[in-house]
Amino acid sequence: MPKIKVLHFYGSSEIGGGQQRAQFYLLKALSDDEDIITCCAILGEKGYYIDKIKQLGIPIIHINMRNGFDLRFKKNSRTI
Repeated sequence: MPKIKVLHFYGSSEIGGGQQRAQFYLLKALSDDEDIITCCAILGEKGYYIDKIKQLGIPIIHINMRNGFDLRFKKNSRTI
């Protein structure tokens, strides 16, 4: 059976609110599953959860968008 590929988008990897923590725990749970290939795209700047995600062995793609209208994302979309 082919592996499932999952790409998670983080708006920010900074501490703040429960959303980032919930996403991190979801990434952690999925990283233990051998049938799922997980990758993470960070839209904002690097932050607190980057090192924690790297420790899980999950590849990270840095988009570095300044805001929701930043069209530089188009340049990086081929990477994804």
